Amino acid sequence: MKKSQIFSLDFVFSMVVLVLILSILGSTWLNLQNSLAQQENRRRAVENSAAATDFLVSSQGFPEDWQNSANLSLSSVSNIGLKGTKGVSLAKLLALANVSTDYYALKDKMGLAKYHFRLVVSENFSNSSVMLSGIARQPVAYFASDSRVFFNALTVSGEVWDYYWGQGVLGAPNWGSSRNQYSGVKDAAFNQMLASQDSYNTIVVESPEFPYADANATLLKQFLEKGGTVVYLAGNGESELLVQNLGLNFRKSGLSVDGVVQKKGFFLQNSSVGANVSSGGRWVAFSPNGLAPEIFVSNSTNSSEALAVSWNYGLGKVYFISDFQADFNGIPGENVFNVVGWKLEYGVAPYANASFVFPQTRFSFVEGDRRIPAAITLVLWND
Repeated sequence: MKKSQIFSLDFVFSMVVLVLILSILGSTWLNLQNSLAQQENRRRAVENSAAATDFLVSSQGFPEDWQNSANLSLSSVSNIGLKGTKGVSLAKLLALANVSTDYYALKDKMGLAKYHFRLVVSENFSNSSVMLSGIARQPVAYFASDSRVFFNALTVSGEVWDYYWGQGVLGAPNWGSSRNQYSGVKDAAFNQMLASQDSYNTIVVESPEFPYADANATLLKQFLEKGGTVVYLAGNGESELLVQNLGLNFRKSGLSVDGVVQKKGFFLQNSSVGANVSSGGRWVAFSPNGLAPEIFVSNSTNSSEALAVSWNYGLGKVYFISDFQADFNGIPGENVFNVVGWKLEYGVAPYANASFVFPQTRFSFVEGDRRIPAAITLVLWND
């Protein structure tokens, strides 16, 4: 073989090896650059997630009272912040739900246009369940006997609740989504619930229809004094109410009593002040000795009497509703009385194949009728 041929083959082989080496180096360099770019994107996403979470919790937004706009829309809000007086404002969380249908516009107002997001407010300390907007803080004990109008709202709410059924004119109930079930004669089931009060934050009582003397009033007062919430749904069949001697007096009318909305609040949504209320309820509450309760719906002929009212007792609070199914200018009461409410979660959950999923959690208090410890978690993610 001639030297030129040997040189030619060696040269070709060397060039092939060189090209392979350069290709490997180029591929490695490209992968390194991509990895560095991904790490930089991840770093920025983590920083953006932390900054966005801090801003939501610590800023009131602009305007600062954006939640109070008469005709709230995202076009009237420069940026979204959730801060209230000292914690996260429940009023702003409720308002956020009203504008959350425009997901992409909401992202922009939250400074998250480049990302998808999921915002969840959950119970802190007592449990990690998603917090609901209503005044009935979970776990809930529900007592019902001869009426079950609240059952439908409760069983689909997502609340953690136990069912106490007092045997009456109705047959055995559908237990729905209740966690635990208890039954017995009315007063026995009711007092069993009160004896288990340390397991609950809220007790809902619907039309018990048995004598006050048969209820353990001492245990009921203890529950309130320690900070519990009692929601009492009166029934026309009751000759006396079980929430007497807790600060307000009650009167039973011979006929149903219509009302007028006096104020809105966390307890009463989806209506307006001055709206007429068509009620089938016959019980009204009134204040003796100068106690100033919060009257949400008053008697249409006597503004000092209440069809829907709340007041403090000890560290706790009582909510009284004369007719849970009252009509608010065509809106049913179960859609107005914010007892259970809805889950405080917004945005879109990450897909299974989502990249760059960055959760950030801050601990605060949700300020509504009460201050409730809460965890606010913002998750940013990309497709």
